[in-house]
This record gives sequence, C-alpha cells and structure tokens, in this order.
Amino acid sequence: MRYIYERQSNTIATELSTLTIEMMRKLPLHLREELRRSSQYLDIKTTNQAIQLIRRTHFEIAEALQLLVDEFSFDQIIKLLNDSEGIQD
Repeated sequence: MRYIYERQSNTIATELSTLTIEMMRKLPLHLREELRRSSQYLDIKTTNQAIQLIRRTHFEIAEALQLLVDEFSFDQIIKLLNDSEGIQD
C-alpha cells in the first residue's frame, strides 16, 4: 500500500515539474479564469470541461492539469494560476 501512494506522489511531482508558470501564461485569459473559478469551487465537471477546451490547443498542459484534477489537487492548480499572474496567496 505504501508503494502505491509513493508512486502516485512521485507522478504528481513529475507533472507539477512539467507545468511551469510560463506554460500557464500561454493559456487564454478566459480559460485561466474558468479553470480558477471551477478549481476554487472544487467543481470537477466544470474543471474537466475547461481542460477539454485547453486540450484542443495545449495538449501537454491539459494532460498535466488532468492529472492534478484526478488527484483532487485543486490547490496546486490555483497556485499555478496565481503564480502565472503574479497574484499573492
């Protein structure tokens, strides 16, 4: 059981390291706003819809975001968005 948890944690860390502030800045403002709003409300359905829109033009970013949603790491998504826009927590 411990091995599975460690493996999941390592996967999340790997995906986070691939998502950068610069990558998040590439997303159109309306998608970042939708992603932030749905993440703040922990709304999986709406967050997944935003990720589907992102996937059309930024596949790699969408895949990394999807992993975070699958792991319920909405706080990490919000942090990335805030950091990309210079917003203090």
